[in-house]
Amino acid sequence: MPTFHQILTLARVPNLPTVWSNVLMAWALAGGGCWLGLCAALSGGTLLYAGGCTLNDACDSRWDRAHKPDRLIPSGAMTERAVWSLGLAEMALGLGLFIVANPASWFLPVCLAVAILAYDFRHKETPWSVVVMGACRALLVLSGAAVAGRVLDWRILTAAAVVWAYIILLSLLARRESRPGGGLLRALRPQWSVGRWVGEMLAAIPLVDAALLIALGTGQACLACVVMGTGGAHGMALICLVLWPLCRLLQRKYAAT
Repeated sequence: MPTFHQILTLARVPNLPTVWSNVLMAWALAGGGCWLGLCAALSGGTLLYAGGCTLNDACDSRWDRAHKPDRLIPSGAMTERAVWSLGLAEMALGLGLFIVANPASWFLPVCLAVAILAYDFRHKETPWSVVVMGACRALLVLSGAAVAGRVLDWRILTAAAVVWAYIILLSLLARRESRPGGGLLRALRPQWSVGRWVGEMLAAIPLVDAALLIALGTGQACLACVVMGTGGAHGMALICLVLWPLCRLLQRKYAAT
């Protein structure tokens, strides 16, 4: 039976606030709505992300034995079967919660789950897997917007495209995370490795979401308005800003990649 710490380690828990900010950003840009639906979408997105990361370890177990023997499966802390079971259970429950959030928009979370599985199973073999990784985040944004009942809006599509491009850039950088920083990266922060840049860029996803809310949304930056469901996107941007330091705090205890 996996421990709570092992479950959080497999889920890449420092990145979970970035999932919340993606969903919150999309939901607010789409006009908001039922808070119960939002809670179901946040829970569903969290479990889909956790399940995807967990299954990623299961799919990479052979590679990790040669290159990252400290991971849970190569180290013997968890069996490969247990990791598979946990990841599939998280994915199934997450997909179910996302569909419950708005049954009429079931197609988008299903596409999200398929994209996550496609990335997990093929990312080591295909150079274009970074596009699929970006698509996973874009589909998360679209799924979050669908909970509020609106997807085909230029603001939503613009936000999804920006997140997609940002994740592709981050994923390309992550392929070099074991190397020292060079070029522009070295000029900006000589003491940072590529791995440090990847961690900082992951933690900054809520900042991207907040910027999108401010640029594309409407409403006053008022937390009270957000609680009442009438504050619009600018109020939700404040919550996204709070999630950035939370990501960095969690990175001190858990690995983000």
